[in-house]
Amino acid sequence: MTGTPPWITAVTVCKGRLHQLLQVLPERQVDGMRQIVVDSNCPDGTAQRLAEDFPWVEVVRHDDAGRFNLARARNAGAALATTDWLAFLDADGQVPSSEWSRWKGLVQPDHHFRMAIRRSSLFGSALVPKAFFVAIGGYDDVMEGWGAEDTDLYARLVMAGCAGAELGPHTARPVEHDDDMRTAHYTEPDHLRSQRQNTLYSQIKQDLLRHFGTHHLPRESRQRLYEQVQAALASSHDGSAWLDLKLPPPAMVLPGLSLRRTWHYELVRNDG
Repeated sequence: MTGTPPWITAVTVCKGRLHQLLQVLPERQVDGMRQIVVDSNCPDGTAQRLAEDFPWVEVVRHDDAGRFNLARARNAGAALATTDWLAFLDADGQVPSSEWSRWKGLVQPDHHFRMAIRRSSLFGSALVPKAFFVAIGGYDDVMEGWGAEDTDLYARLVMAGCAGAELGPHTARPVEHDDDMRTAHYTEPDHLRSQRQNTLYSQIKQDLLRHFGTHHLPRESRQRLYEQVQAALASSHDGSAWLDLKLPPPAMVLPGLSLRRTWHYELVRNDG
């Protein structure tokens, strides 16, 4: 290590993933890179273990109050970053140290870079300009359970003028583990249900952002929308659902008349 000022801060959240994290951390000791690990009440004793064996890693103790929320934990880590770039990495993401110097030459300040294509387990790992991340309010921590917090972030970055791209061929890969670990600490154990819920919420929210010409909605509005989506899906047994969203009346004046606007959303099964 030459002591080069860091150009990027890696943020990793650990919740029951210490075994995988210990396998990938040695290759993350890279010159010019700051490492932050968020211990979200990890049952494995992550904070103590890293303090003993990886003193170059900064550990943030995050109290999730018994409701693990990846978006909220990542935001807590990102809030401490002082670099122009953020790297959001999963605890099981194995990135060879040689990749970081190559990626430094590829990044552009008006782009964010995903490590993998959709449906890959690395899709949630990305390099993001901090200025854009802050401008859109970071990850949306209204979302609960597994799935869609990453695609939601990427979509909002694009809407804010931060184009998306992939890092191209690289040697990063995940540490293999069973799928049950992905949802082990969420309050909703059914990952398909939480993914449907979060995806529908994210799509409606994006429509509202475009409609109102903004990059961020107040938390109260997002929480209310999320509860509407939860209610719409609560009675569904096959994943299908519908939701009517009333929009504020427009500023128009017609004697004796008003205009009511409603957006209608349906989740329908693609049988056959």
